[in-house]
Amino acid sequence: MTNPQTSPAEPTPVDDVRRVRERLDQDAQGDIHALAEQSRAAVEQYRSRLGLKSVAAPSATARRAEKTA
Repeated sequence: MTNPQTSPAEPTPVDDVRRVRERLDQDAQGDIHALAEQSRAAVEQYRSRLGLKSVAAPSATARRAEKTA
């Protein structure tokens, strides 16, 4: 399987995420608490705009299935 070729001028989803993170970090001016709050607000904004559902975090006792080789 080959990877699709993208134009260097065309942003990727990873580039989009990096730009959002950089903007939030700049807006928080080094305040980790402000950054955390801005991040939560951004997540909620995109969740409601995109119609995403919340997923509960796995419990502490959850384990991955073991691979059999």
